[in-house]
Amino acid sequence: MKKDKDGKPIHPLRSVRDWKAWLKTFLPVVAWLAFGVLITAWMFAYVDLSPKVESNLFFSNEDPQLKEDTEIRRIFSQPEQIIVSARGDLHAAEYYEKVRELSEDFLALPEVFTVQSLTHGPDDVEDALKSPLWQRVVLAGEEASFVFLFLKEQPKEDVIRRIEKICEARKAPGFELMISGGPHIVEMIRRNLFRDLKVFSATALALFSLTLLFLFRSVWIVVGTVAASVISSTLTLIVNQVLQIEMGFLTANLSTIVFVLTLSHISFMTADWKQIMEADSNQENAGWKAAFGTLEAALWSTGTALLGFLSLFFVQAKSLRQFGIAGAVGVLFALFGAYVIYPWFLNCQKQSPNFFQAAPNAGGKIAAFLQRGQRWIFAICGVLVCVSCFALNQLNTDPSLFTYFQKNGDLRNGLEYIDHHGGSNPLNIVVSDPENPELNTREAMRKMWALHEALEKDPAVGNVVSTPLLLAEAKRSPLTFLMTNELVLDILGSKRFGDVAKYFITEDRKQALFTLRMNEGALQEKRLLIVDRIKGIVQSQNFNVDLVGGVFMLQGRLAALVSTSLLSGGALLNIVILAITFFLARSLRVSLAMLISLYFVPIVMFGILGWFRVPLDVISAPAVNLALGMGVDSMIHMVVFIKRKKMPIGKWDSWAQASSYLLEPIFWSTLVVCAGFAIFMLSTFPPTQRFGMSVVIGTILTPFAALFILPYLGGAEFSFFKNKNKRPRVK
Repeated sequence: MKKDKDGKPIHPLRSVRDWKAWLKTFLPVVAWLAFGVLITAWMFAYVDLSPKVESNLFFSNEDPQLKEDTEIRRIFSQPEQIIVSARGDLHAAEYYEKVRELSEDFLALPEVFTVQSLTHGPDDVEDALKSPLWQRVVLAGEEASFVFLFLKEQPKEDVIRRIEKICEARKAPGFELMISGGPHIVEMIRRNLFRDLKVFSATALALFSLTLLFLFRSVWIVVGTVAASVISSTLTLIVNQVLQIEMGFLTANLSTIVFVLTLSHISFMTADWKQIMEADSNQENAGWKAAFGTLEAALWSTGTALLGFLSLFFVQAKSLRQFGIAGAVGVLFALFGAYVIYPWFLNCQKQSPNFFQAAPNAGGKIAAFLQRGQRWIFAICGVLVCVSCFALNQLNTDPSLFTYFQKNGDLRNGLEYIDHHGGSNPLNIVVSDPENPELNTREAMRKMWALHEALEKDPAVGNVVSTPLLLAEAKRSPLTFLMTNELVLDILGSKRFGDVAKYFITEDRKQALFTLRMNEGALQEKRLLIVDRIKGIVQSQNFNVDLVGGVFMLQGRLAALVSTSLLSGGALLNIVILAITFFLARSLRVSLAMLISLYFVPIVMFGILGWFRVPLDVISAPAVNLALGMGVDSMIHMVVFIKRKKMPIGKWDSWAQASSYLLEPIFWSTLVVCAGFAIFMLSTFPPTQRFGMSVVIGTILTPFAALFILPYLGGAEFSFFKNKNKRPRVK
């Protein structure tokens, strides 16, 4: 009979039992890894990961914010526009010929129905300089001219690329070309975001893995964490595709958010598993015991995050509603990955590894230091909150489009040049005259011309195109002085002149459209305030403002909705946290302490962004949700730990033990998340930089809220005369 290494006889069925035990332990791991590979391959093959934004700028056709803009498009058939700036010597014959060739190339595109340029509009350069219309529309001083492309519909990605190829082919010394316009700007943002997501998400995943390996010193834990997080993120993207939720600017970072939420659950489970293994290294199914031990806190934190995301469903913006639904799906899959997949990998680690520690008994020493200095750390956090409150009003939630591109980069320089010579962002205003029901009379035209000049004087307005400007241009022709305004408008509305009149005045002549090209570079206040000022100018000229639309207006409304969603989501979070914490702790003091502690994170985070004038755009805004999710998770685990150990919830001893126990998992998740997201700050795309920086700031602030502020508010006796010897010490 065969013997083992100790000389004992091996039972004939022992090898069979060992084989069955091996299958029971490792077969689920192999199955989950195979499943992860398959669904990841399926996702890359069938899920469209490219962010999409259309001309309605994040809004759906049913959103009330878009109704006025949709009505303007219906009445005046406003086409999409792309602007190309051509710098050179306007008076040179070679320059004029190059503009003509460029215009013809654009007209050859089937998606372009007409072009306005120096060669397709005015007779020549001298005529453009004398014209009230063309000097505003196609000239940029004496050094450049504009080529306007009017498109039949919202251009797709391939149309933008063909326009770029034409410009690249026609570019030459002394003939510098730069592209602008709403569709091109949106495409550049989408393209940069998609590129960074591919490059930096993969790099961040590698950094996550290396940091986990450095901390845990266990291949099984690292592989399990990565597998659970990747599967959770992948399933989230697949289900959102099934729910027809498109990948937008807000949902572009969703997979990263799900990855971090999964990692947060795993950190607390691994800490519980470590305690189990240190107590008895021969424990069977220690991974599942740790999972069941932390499941209650995970369920409560998942419920809180779920309600936080679902609160966005009631916001009147398509992108925010979709982000709320997609985030809710991601929260559920994060719980699934951590508590259904990860324990199988944790069971494969048969002994507690030598986790990283800076020094022997470092955890106990740090915990003791934190408890002794709790009051001072709390005071420092209070000072940070007070200082941050002064900077909240400086937070820029409505940044210029130029902040989406690298400063002094070629693309931004080109956009700023075009914007400086007449503006770049359209704002449409439909007016009517209560004194002159029909706007084709001489008096009505005189009033509209006065309004036109008043609008051009506003510092936020570049150029203005309107009916009186078209009429002034038409009356430069011989014999038109003999024609009535109505006859001239009829001629301008004919096919011969491209139906130009119908874009600016209705057939019944009761409403007129003023198209303003707004200066993005001069944006010193919120867009909605500028729009209100523009409406005031219109009303001061005795006109009614019937409709307001355009990309400039939609951007302002979106920025307002993002700010409102943060406030409304915070209000719902208040109610949820108070209810959940009171149910768990049966203590109003602890509920309020948790609420105050949680608000420390966004207040200081927004304060830092405000002090340093960092724009909070729609791409970096989800970083707040991620930081709050980690904060809620840590705090609920603190409360559940005290409850599970059956300690009094209002005593300092209880919170001291909870802080000591949860110090390691909170430190692990903070270090891993910061290491992964810090790489985003190396991007050349500013929104990606701001997203990474915001996540790192929020992640660093979370431990202060969970380990210092909450224990102090929840357990301290607030007595300056208390004997310090009674304060608990950590061995």
